[in-house]
Amino acid sequence: MKNIIICLTLFFTPFYLKAQTNPDAKRDYQWLFGYRAYKIGANLMDFNTNKIKIDSIKPNKLRANETLAEICDVNGKLLFYTNGCNIKDKNYNIMANGDTLNKSNYWNLFCNDGGGEVGFRIAQGAIVLPKPNSNSEYYLFHETLDPTYQFVPGMQLSIVDMSKNNGTGAVVLKNKEILKDTLDDGKIAAIRHANGKDWWITAPRRTEEGSNKNGFYTFLLTKDSMTTPKYQAVADFPAKHAFYGSEVAFSPDGTKYAYYRYNDALLVYDFDRSKGIFSNFRFQKLKNKVERGGCVFSANSRFLYIPSDTLLYQVDMQSKDLESGTTIVATYDGFKNFGFTTSFCYAHLAPDCKIYVTTSGTTPYLHTINYPDRKGEACNVIQRSIKLPTYNANSLPNYPNFRLGKLGEPYSVCDSTINAYTTSTGEIIEKPIVANLYPNPATTDINLDLFGYINQ
Repeated sequence: MKNIIICLTLFFTPFYLKAQTNPDAKRDYQWLFGYRAYKIGANLMDFNTNKIKIDSIKPNKLRANETLAEICDVNGKLLFYTNGCNIKDKNYNIMANGDTLNKSNYWNLFCNDGGGEVGFRIAQGAIVLPKPNSNSEYYLFHETLDPTYQFVPGMQLSIVDMSKNNGTGAVVLKNKEILKDTLDDGKIAAIRHANGKDWWITAPRRTEEGSNKNGFYTFLLTKDSMTTPKYQAVADFPAKHAFYGSEVAFSPDGTKYAYYRYNDALLVYDFDRSKGIFSNFRFQKLKNKVERGGCVFSANSRFLYIPSDTLLYQVDMQSKDLESGTTIVATYDGFKNFGFTTSFCYAHLAPDCKIYVTTSGTTPYLHTINYPDRKGEACNVIQRSIKLPTYNANSLPNYPNFRLGKLGEPYSVCDSTINAYTTSTGEIIEKPIVANLYPNPATTDINLDLFGYINQ
């Protein structure tokens, strides 16, 4: 018994201390997402207690397609968000100077349709980061499409100051062009610098068809400045354009970067958080040839998941190569909601350690990967595990990993004590809880979750 007490103390103490010292730990604790129709409304998923609360938000507050970027305060409460058309505050009103974000022909198409905006259709087309060492400034990186809607002509920056207007904020810089080049649609991502304070921002460049070289732009955001974008050419396959999108993802530990290309390809790189450099390119062909699909790592950074229409792949990063590590952990069961498909689309790792996956069609459902850190079908994919209060159109907020710290320091990717969710009707749905040990195998740190078994 003495040894057990010692082990539990060693496990829980670092978790508690890290949670108290990381001011950004709850920056992603509320997810606002929904559909583009005025009469439908939106969903607000709240991770601030051990029972997730999912509320419906009144119509007109959010109209969204695939572009969705948000940020919470240090207490986990929503500060502001964007669907690509404008920036709205925590009260769901357009922020001061927050109108006509990304002003362009594409803006006219998706933000001025006569009934108001419907939201940009660029997956990961925006991301919000808190400025290092600032209590009030936030940097929003965002994209639009060119006048022919065929490619992204560059990246823009807008800055929000939350000290303005009695805490509801104001946009103090808007639509500043910081990069002019042909970029791949969306796929804006960010990861902490090795110092645990600054941010790397990345975006893939799209080359001409037939080229054998693609590459990435990287920026570094510090408390004092933002660096000029640097371009790194990397070995790759020719880029292809699609109106619909796909996703990229950094592993929670910041060592790997995955890129799901829309037409049956998975690209994986190593990433250096100190230098912002991509290396060790790997490529894997997948069975499905679809235009949209997700890309997300498990909390322990070992498993990569690719929701790709009718198939959901798991890739074990510890395998000798991507091909031997790739397996199908779920196949779409064919269920439709009023004719709309509920197959697999975009995905994100949540603060409760689960991965949530949107449906390809506009439906009121989310799929769940309950145990993403487990190999094979033990990851437990549950199709349509959550019935949302209202509909969702492939939108989930594009949050980075706010809990990653300085290189070599321990950190908490998520909190598995969040073990149930409450619907807007008040119904409480418990999630199964079991002991969990990860990563396995391990060479350094081991995480031991015994939640639900302590009293036994």
